[in-house]
Amino acid sequence: MELPATHLRLPAALPYPLTVQRIHAQPGAHVQKTQRLFTYSFLPNKPDEQGKRERQVREWDSPVLGQVVAWDVREGDIIREPR
Repeated sequence: MELPATHLRLPAALPYPLTVQRIHAQPGAHVQKTQRLFTYSFLPNKPDEQGKRERQVREWDSPVLGQVVAWDVREGDIIREPR
């Protein structure tokens, strides 16, 4: 019996807006929980100790075990809010 797809949403706590740098799990790929799904970059809201706001890069990992069916974003997209 095939289960219905689970739509994943990004957590509200991420530093929006963020830019999708690279998608690591392509449609059809089987992913493990905590496996990297995509890499994103963002500009911190607050400057560092030197008063600079340098772009940072982070990864978003799968919160569940499963198979990637489709993406609603592409590399280079800017995500302005959780979706």
